[in-house]
Amino acid sequence: MGNTDFLVDSLGQEAAGLAQLVIHDSYLGDGDTWGGKGWDPQQARYVTPGEIGSGYHYWNNNVNMRGVKFGAGLDCSGLVEWAFNRFLIHSRV
Repeated sequence: MGNTDFLVDSLGQEAAGLAQLVIHDSYLGDGDTWGGKGWDPQQARYVTPGEIGSGYHYWNNNVNMRGVKFGAGLDCSGLVEWAFNRFLIHSRV
């Protein structure tokens, strides 16, 4: 019983499945600042698993390179952010 307007059980499993699709792609970050999160600011959307591997526009927060750049991969927190948000957005369509 209880609230049934959201998914709890499958959310983590589905996000983990998405993460497995891109886990071996490149690391996109410099280790000091956040890097690739799987969000393309020019298209205002989370990119597809294929774009993680082939490249997309991302916000580079490095002080010396700050701005929208193009690269492939995710940083460590980006893997989690991308997988959960990509699942949540596409599960509601």
